[in-house]
Amino acid sequence: LALRGSSDYEPLTLNQPMCNDGNFRALLRLCLSCGDKHLTEHIQGITGIDEENKSSSYILREDFVKFVAVHNTTGMNLATVMLKSLQALGVYCTYLVGQGYDGITAMSGSFKGVQAIIKEKYPAAI
Repeated sequence: LALRGSSDYEPLTLNQPMCNDGNFRALLRLCLSCGDKHLTEHIQGITGIDEENKSSSYILREDFVKFVAVHNTTGMNLATVMLKSLQALGVYCTYLVGQGYDGITAMSGSFKGVQAIIKEKYPAAI
């Protein structure tokens, strides 16, 4: 299941977009419109949007950060390298709330993949 759409760079709104902005944003819109309190609080924490203004845009960004050379592609090593790289960039990993990978077992494996290892350390990063 692809997460990205052909036009996923605009601010996220509750309104249905004119173009395909991807499955991930569609799921976010669904959760927000159904009253997901945790997601709403998280989005408000990022953007400072107040609860009364439902038509405001939510700003979520997905940016390339950097290339990192690895010599061992096990899930444990990739997770370790990824977390160290994020911390070196000043990213507070305790605020991780989601992960998305392309299906490669080393990344998305449910027992020894990067996703499982990061989720074990940071449970909110589902």
